[in-house]
Amino acid sequence: MLETKIVSVVKACTGKFGKNEIKQKQLDDFKFELKQFYNKFNALNENETEEHFKNIFRDFLLKAFYENKNYINTKSFAGLFGSDMVIHETADVNSRVEVLLEFKRPTNKSGMITTENLNKKAMFEAVLYYLQERMENNNIELKYIIVTNLVEFFIFDAKQFRKLFYENSITEVEISLKEMINYENNKRNGKVVREDLSEKDDTGADNVVMKKMSHQIKNRKITDKKRDSVLKYN
Repeated sequence: MLETKIVSVVKACTGKFGKNEIKQKQLDDFKFELKQFYNKFNALNENETEEHFKNIFRDFLLKAFYENKNYINTKSFAGLFGSDMVIHETADVNSRVEVLLEFKRPTNKSGMITTENLNKKAMFEAVLYYLQERMENNNIELKYIIVTNLVEFFIFDAKQFRKLFYENSITEVEISLKEMINYENNKRNGKVVREDLSEKDDTGADNVVMKKMSHQIKNRKITDKKRDSVLKYN
């Protein structure tokens, strides 16, 4: 069973976040852009594509915080699968990725995590893309992993992912990632037979490893830093 502890936003934002000075113009600009974002969000059909929702959120991030400062886009890993969105360290497309974002549509209840249940596809994908960035790109500068449906935002410290999913299960994860990449390459080259497809699901290589990821997430303790939620499977 998942145990959850949630404290106030004020308490969760103490420390270095509480020490940053915010000028009135910055606050006013943020409020304006946030209103613009939610006007667009509320005007969308709930059955709109995930890509559409991502695009309006990217526009909000750029206008409110990152324009001409940090590059924001999707990121492909080996041309096979990729993170829904990443925020780079600078405006240079070749700079290090600092934030990984995993999106789900607001109506996708089955795939989106909750404070009561992390054992969902959104979390498996977030773990997968973190590991790919950490292992394949040797990126030690990652700061946060965010899982969102644009209504709820779960913001995890990358240090926790490192301890839980990188340091504790490196061999097991490496095997899973290599298996996934090999499977996707074989499928692309027409080497996957019908039996393989029925066994592993031909909807995408990420699904091949999702079940394995679920076993690695269970019985691990995860803290949502921004909400100060403690999430633990027993």
